[in-house]
Amino acid sequence: MGAVNDDDVKRLTDAIAAAQLETRQHIDTSLDKFRQENAAEFAKARQENAAEFAKVRQENAAEFAKVRQENVALQEETRRHFDIALEGAKHETQLLAEAVDIRFKGVDERLGHIEDSIQRTAAETQAMFKFSHAELDRRMSALEDSVADLQARVERLESSTH
Repeated sequence: MGAVNDDDVKRLTDAIAAAQLETRQHIDTSLDKFRQENAAEFAKARQENAAEFAKVRQENAAEFAKVRQENVALQEETRRHFDIALEGAKHETQLLAEAVDIRFKGVDERLGHIEDSIQRTAAETQAMFKFSHAELDRRMSALEDSVADLQARVERLESSTH
């Protein structure tokens, strides 16, 4: 290999600079073209997406309207079933209230009979106690009289023997 002179270095440097410039221009051109293609593709995708979203919105609105109508119909049907069940429950509650009322009347009657029986029994028991006390009082008086007579006799006997 021979010696490299300044002209050779300058030529090489100029060639590298020219190659860099050409590469830079090629990259810039390719990037501009790529940007334009991307911008066009993005614009197309945005339009397609907007159209699809509009379609989906319309479909959703139609479905929501349908669901709302079905919901209203189901609410009305549920209300009817509830009203029927409520009427049945009211009727059953009324029957139960009547049965309880009849039962309480029976209990009240029995309670009245029991109270009458207790009062009668209490009155009879009190009468027996009064009679029994009078009889005991009479017997006690008779015994006291007998004891008094016996004491009088004992005293007479004792006084006659002393």
